Amino acid sequence: MLVTPARNWLYVANAEAVTEIFGRGRDFINPAWMLEPLSVFGPNISTAEGQDWQRQRKLTAAPFNEQKSPLVWSESMRQAGDMLESWSASRTNGFTTTSDDTRTLALHVLAFVAFQKSYPFKSVNRAMLTNPESMTYRDSLAIILENALIIIVMPVAAFAPSFLPLKWKQIGWAIKSFREYMSGQIEDERQLIRDGKPGTGTLVSNLVRASDKVVDEKASLNTGMSIKPLTEAEILGNIFVFNFAGHDTTAISTAYAMLLLVANPQVQDWVHEELQYHLKDVDLKSVSYSTVFPKLKRSLAVLFETLRLYNPLPGVPKYAAQPTHLTVKGRTYVVPADTVVVPNLQASHTFPRHWGDDALTWRPQRWITGSSMDSEDFFKPLKGTFFPWSEGIRNCPGKRFAQVEFVAVMATLFQSHVAEPVPRGSESLDSARARVLAVVKDSSVELLLQMRDPGSVRHARAFIADAPALIDYGKAYFDYKGDPFTITVGGRKFYILTSAKVVASVYKNNVTLPGDPMLNDLLIGFGVRAHVISSLWAKLPIDVLQKARVYIGPGKVPHISAIHSTLDLYKRQLLPGPNFEKINDTLTGYVDRSLRWSEILFAYKHQDCASVSLSDLCSNILVSAITRTLYKDGIYKIEPEMTQCLLDFNEVAWKLVFQCPQSAESKMKKARKRNMKAFVKYIQGPENIRGGQSWLVKSVIEEQKAIDIIDADRAALMLMAYWALAFWMLSYNLFDQNLHATLKAEIRLAFSSDHPDIPYLMTKCPRLDAVYQETLRVVNGALSARKIIAPTVVGGKTLHSPKTGCSTNKQVFGDDPGRFEPERFLHDKSLSSSPNFRPFGGGVNDCPGRFLAKQEMVVFVALILHRFHISCRRNLDNASQRLIRRRPLWGSTARNPGWMSSSTSARL
Repeated sequence: MLVTPARNWLYVANAEAVTEIFGRGRDFINPAWMLEPLSVFGPNISTAEGQDWQRQRKLTAAPFNEQKSPLVWSESMRQAGDMLESWSASRTNGFTTTSDDTRTLALHVLAFVAFQKSYPFKSVNRAMLTNPESMTYRDSLAIILENALIIIVMPVAAFAPSFLPLKWKQIGWAIKSFREYMSGQIEDERQLIRDGKPGTGTLVSNLVRASDKVVDEKASLNTGMSIKPLTEAEILGNIFVFNFAGHDTTAISTAYAMLLLVANPQVQDWVHEELQYHLKDVDLKSVSYSTVFPKLKRSLAVLFETLRLYNPLPGVPKYAAQPTHLTVKGRTYVVPADTVVVPNLQASHTFPRHWGDDALTWRPQRWITGSSMDSEDFFKPLKGTFFPWSEGIRNCPGKRFAQVEFVAVMATLFQSHVAEPVPRGSESLDSARARVLAVVKDSSVELLLQMRDPGSVRHARAFIADAPALIDYGKAYFDYKGDPFTITVGGRKFYILTSAKVVASVYKNNVTLPGDPMLNDLLIGFGVRAHVISSLWAKLPIDVLQKARVYIGPGKVPHISAIHSTLDLYKRQLLPGPNFEKINDTLTGYVDRSLRWSEILFAYKHQDCASVSLSDLCSNILVSAITRTLYKDGIYKIEPEMTQCLLDFNEVAWKLVFQCPQSAESKMKKARKRNMKAFVKYIQGPENIRGGQSWLVKSVIEEQKAIDIIDADRAALMLMAYWALAFWMLSYNLFDQNLHATLKAEIRLAFSSDHPDIPYLMTKCPRLDAVYQETLRVVNGALSARKIIAPTVVGGKTLHSPKTGCSTNKQVFGDDPGRFEPERFLHDKSLSSSPNFRPFGGGVNDCPGRFLAKQEMVVFVALILHRFHISCRRNLDNASQRLIRRRPLWGSTARNPGWMSSSTSARL
């Protein structure tokens, strides 16, 4: 008994008591108040009770009779055949769309059987649905079912405003389209009735003809009273419930079964044996439902066993409105009024007394008895121990529908095919199967039970959406001991290192934990051809290296590869020294000129003030400034929209870091292609185009000409150099008015003239420096990773890829390390040099641009604060903490996809 302030919940797993509960429908009724949200489209059989339920059950039973089974069988085979063809096209690359595809299959079977709508096997492309008119019946139904939970809990009016994101507007369009389509179907059927014509045989036809006033309303229940016809709202409500209940449960169960079969090849062999015995190699299209379905007991056993352990329904609750009694093991108990009584599905389905010592093991063979194929029979469990479709008079009317569909799909998929996992890297097949089984077991209830990540990419979504939060969870899970722990992203194992001592040892180890393999992966991702990589690691001729290093005496020039030479050139340009001063003056000059009031007004087309997106302002000015500093104006003569091209690419560049699969038409590939085209033209262009380019760019281009690579490879190398952070600094001080005022006062002396005194800003403004450091600590999206090429002992553990997570160490940064608090760097000057604070990496791969980046950000923020009155366009409570929850994606400086730029609009 679970006692709550509202009412008590009684959970029952005794088989006799469960049977009694299901059998006493008047004492243990359906909790209609609990299911009331399902009436979003109208009253229906799930929300009805008593005589109203009897009326609706009688009027809605026709669509689910045995006469529909041959139709379910044939359409399920057709859809499964198309799905199999789609999967087979993936060949050795495999596919990760099992869950999405089973949803599509279930939707199409339901659409055909219930509405005689036939669709080819293809998922809904939401990107093509840009207005209500572009939405078909299938599109609207797919979107409604995909977002059923949101639709159930949110009022329909919530999807109407025009300012909503496209995905939310699509939900509103789908609801409207679905209602209009169904109303049209109802009216068409009534017209057929008035004309004396036969019905269409669809679900709508069955419901209308069973309930319309034109039809015989004299039909009676056992009481002899006439049946009240279904209203249009009830027809619409029942259509939604049938679609919702029949679609999601079937799709989820099929997805579970597929992955369980992948993880258990011996069960695949067992099912295949039955299929070969009864079907041999005959064309399934010629096989009739009535002949074959009763014989395929093993395929049905796969469904039963999957539902036993992974039933989509979390429970089958009943309700005792009045005091009643219940007998358990011969003893009678009084059940108080207003008690929810729940036959415990999970406990009953896994009780060892009924299912054996391996009750928690997925083993479909337990459902089959008999010593030979011809004598095999189906095991009948004790009543009250297995009820996946509920029991009693309110059992699921679509039970047979689901069984026929599932067996037809299994027969089609496994008659002449096997399913195997695609190993990740050096992973063995057995390890891959174990990984798939772990994905199945990692399930949760979101209205229905379902796998968290059925695409076999465990943790990927959480990692990409908010990696720091995931790692904080991991640290808490292991009691903040500082030991390395692992997460799996896209099938790849990442070791998370949270101890500064351990991280330091990794940075020192460039033998078994080198950064070069990670760099190779990135180079290929950015567009460098794989066979060119070896040329980039080959040592350049000394005379080529000498040209860019004329100030170094003969014999002292390091004999290094093209990649190491490029890194060396970056250091010579970006580390403090004569080259640094020149590029730094150019960069800050661009930032200074861009932040003039006349430039802002021109860019944002206002006269008196400018309401701007803070992220756009920062990104456009900073990316434009660094691009013009490196390439002068020549790159903009080739591609006038170069700044936007780079920003578009930066938004999706994180996919390269995690090696996400990309189609040829993906946003990332399109953005990369546009940038590559501009850089190729720049490299090939005449001197007047490249005039004024930085020493760094000129030297890199000249050295690359000595390598036997094409211009496209050189362009790909140029694409790996953009980073902007000022948006986050401005955001935090904008939403903290005290910090805003303090910074303005601190930087005032740096502006005795209209131009900033940069040395003063860099050395005499400790709070500005603290804001910069804290911003780096809290929202830095840079990855510092190594690839393990040999077993390495780190932190007492043998690592078989490390990622650091030190910047949220509570022992170093306090009890609330996730909070933006610059004062921590003011109160403890040692934090900026702490081994737990490595925003630019460490060791030989320490970022050479760190000095230029700091000066660019500090000058930019100081100029904004000095020249403009800046305020948030809206009043956002706790806005700085909202910013923390929208940190940039790891491996990128792009904003998190969940970020809404409208909430960071500022008024200048």
